[in-house]
Amino acid sequence: MMENILFFFGLGPGFFLYGIFVFCRTAWSRRRCRRRVNAVISDVDVTWIMVEDSKVFKNYYYHPVYRYTVDGQEYRVVSRVEYSRKDAVKVGSDAVLFVDAENPRRFYCPAEKGDHVLNASFLSAMGIAWVLVPFLGWIGAILIGLALLALSCLCYRIWLRKRQE
Repeated sequence: MMENILFFFGLGPGFFLYGIFVFCRTAWSRRRCRRRVNAVISDVDVTWIMVEDSKVFKNYYYHPVYRYTVDGQEYRVVSRVEYSRKDAVKVGSDAVLFVDAENPRRFYCPAEKGDHVLNASFLSAMGIAWVLVPFLGWIGAILIGLALLALSCLCYRIWLRKRQE
């Protein structure tokens, strides 16, 4: 019984802290990156990993490569967001990016599908629920986790609405 409690107490705060880290990094990026630029997806960067130590099965991931100009200097930057399907990234299509005025290589793209804030909210809610499993059981912890996730999504929407005004 004690090992189970230590397992849940070890993993739960880890999920929670990682979620907070992702949220802070994303919020910092969106706060710093204010300069709007028009970009073009000029290429697709392909990465892959082997599946279960096999030389036959690979998982491919596709990252859009954005090309844009800031103050007369052209930048070509690979996005951190990855897609599992190649047709999700359309070479030659236009995109709106927000770049950091001090370091134009840092950017975020509102159109990218990976919304890190919601992922961070999910990880943090899961971390809190994971800690509560030994006390409330699986059902209670899942209900608390879902309530926390809904609350964090609501707070995020309010934050976005205030930011757009």
